[in-house]
Amino acid sequence: QGAVGAQGNQGVQGAQGVQGSQGSFSNYYNTRLVNVNYSLVANDFYVGVSNSTSNVLITIPSSESNGRLIIIKDESGNCSSNPITISGNIDNDAGGAILSVDNGSLQMIYRAGWRIV
Repeated sequence: QGAVGAQGNQGVQGAQGVQGSQGSFSNYYNTRLVNVNYSLVANDFYVGVSNSTSNVLITIPSSESNGRLIIIKDESGNCSSNPITISGNIDNDAGGAILSVDNGSLQMIYRAGWRIV
């Protein structure tokens, strides 16, 4: 067998891409449990509702920054008997929404108005 030839020169390395901006990110979200009427505040993300004896009214902000996400959840498993009314303009309906499925939830995002997702 013959001799191994010399290794060739290494090619030129390509340019490095631009690094994206560094944003703040947290894996933790503000949660709240309520059993009476409640109006969401700026840092609410998840609102659990324990309404085993009466209806509960949750009021969402009329205006918000685009991209805000909120979740409202029946934690009592009893909202078919005691519905959770969500007051505000949702999907261009000023009547809001009613959650009446036991253990159900409603997730909404704000983009020029609240949208159910």
